Amino acid sequence: MAVSEFRSLVNSQVEAMLAAGRRLHPETFDDVSERSYRAFPKRWADQVRIEFVQGLGSSGNLASESAIVEQGHDLSGLFLPADCSIGRRPLIEIDARSFFRMHFTAFHELGHFLQRTDMDCYARLFSFDDRAEAKRFEESACNRFAAEVLLPDALVRSNLTPDGVVASDACRLFLNAHFASRQAVARRLAEYLPKGGSVSFFDMRGRLAVRAFASGRSEYGADPSAYEVRALTMLRQGDKDELVMDGETLGSGGAAAGRISAAKSRFAKGHGVFVVVS
Repeated sequence: MAVSEFRSLVNSQVEAMLAAGRRLHPETFDDVSERSYRAFPKRWADQVRIEFVQGLGSSGNLASESAIVEQGHDLSGLFLPADCSIGRRPLIEIDARSFFRMHFTAFHELGHFLQRTDMDCYARLFSFDDRAEAKRFEESACNRFAAEVLLPDALVRSNLTPDGVVASDACRLFLNAHFASRQAVARRLAEYLPKGGSVSFFDMRGRLAVRAFASGRSEYGADPSAYEVRALTMLRQGDKDELVMDGETLGSGGAAAGRISAAKSRFAKGHGVFVVVS
């Protein structure tokens, strides 16, 4: 399946997931605040049991063959579908030990619930003959769903500069989003880039936390590209908080890039750098 066709199907699925969620509990999506988030388990209690745990291994549900278990990067949680034969209701478990990961995980796992219980979403999910492709589709839709809830289009656009996405936009969006991690910000902003563009975030040790591409693909823990290395070096040597430059000034000999920007992102005790290649 072509990338464009896959992305179109994911977009349609996310729209259906948002519509299904709003039919059940519109306030969940209209008010993404800490107060609303704390009401999340009680609000959805009639449809799905939601539990916050200190580590997924504490419940014993990891061993279930039907559990969708996700640990790593932005996620630490699981979704356990209903089983009428034993009277089991659907269950979402969220590892509550990380503030940002907890929020993204909650809506990602809710995405699994909606795809498995809404008829339109279910039909689209199980239209794939290839089960591996169906799994990739389901996970992509859950990621996109969570990102859209935490970073709605109006919020994203209000933090963009008029002449296209630059790294300082990512820093500003992260500070104004409240509940989205830098990795989630990177993946969401990549959707606003032209073909071939990417948004990366490097942690305080200079390691790549995520590189999100306009195509929807993401990489974790990879080596920095020549463009990124040069941008990070120039930012550090120039003792600047941000920079924007024409891609050709890097002279990397790699694939052409129209513009490269980098900006330092600081929050509490942590910091890092966003790099945008467009």
